[in-house]
Amino acid sequence: MRFQVIYDNKFFSGEGSVFMYDTALVFEGSQTKFTIPFIQSFYQLLLIKTIRTVPYSTILKYKKPRYPYNGSHKIIYRLPNGKKGEIVFHITGRDEEDIYFTNKLEEYLTVISSFSGN
Repeated sequence: MRFQVIYDNKFFSGEGSVFMYDTALVFEGSQTKFTIPFIQSFYQLLLIKTIRTVPYSTILKYKKPRYPYNGSHKIIYRLPNGKKGEIVFHITGRDEEDIYFTNKLEEYLTVISSFSGN
């Protein structure tokens, strides 16, 4: 399932999508090629489209929004090199999509934790 989002973090900027699959979340959005203060906000030429795949087994922490339609989702995950990564976003569109995403992600994380013994 695809969710339209707006990112609020360093890795992605602006609008994008989150795809929810059976084994992973796939984040699609624009990443900054290089930073030029003040000019960055005016020119989309400094951005490149990219994706990031985050398997559910690498998610260390998920912080859901307090209010389904008003807050940001925060996912902290383990990178292949052992460091932690973070993606923060809020879902645009209907409130039902936000609630569905939260419930489905928590369901997947519960299943993964039962297999890993955490």
